[in-house]
Amino acid sequence: MNTKKLFKQKIETEVDRAQAKLAHFRVRGMGFTAEAKDRHDAYVAELELKLDATKARLRDLVDAEEHQWEKLKDSVENTLNLLEAALKDAAENFKDEPPIAGLHGADEGHYPYVRGLTEKRIRQPKRSGKQDHNQ
Repeated sequence: MNTKKLFKQKIETEVDRAQAKLAHFRVRGMGFTAEAKDRHDAYVAELELKLDATKARLRDLVDAEEHQWEKLKDSVENTLNLLEAALKDAAENFKDEPPIAGLHGADEGHYPYVRGLTEKRIRQPKRSGKQDHNQ
């Protein structure tokens, strides 16, 4: 595999990781107070812009001729570094923010509603193909 393809795969992996972090950050913000939610929404908007910019740079790199991609490589890396720094800054600024109880951001673990769905599925009795006519 050539260097351009390896670099593209590496950046795509980092972008996917950044998208997952942003999704987690978005969900966590659902449980904030109104004031914190306003600040949180501003961070989310900024992060989405940086994510879009990183994806655009990656598309430019993929479309570039072989002799141009080396110049674009630094631009992609810089844009990705800005995105990662902004994600870290956002998480740091909201790490002590107390969520409102009962909302997604207040529940323990990543995406706790999935745990609840799984528990419901486990508790349901298995249905057999036969119907009980004695009811």
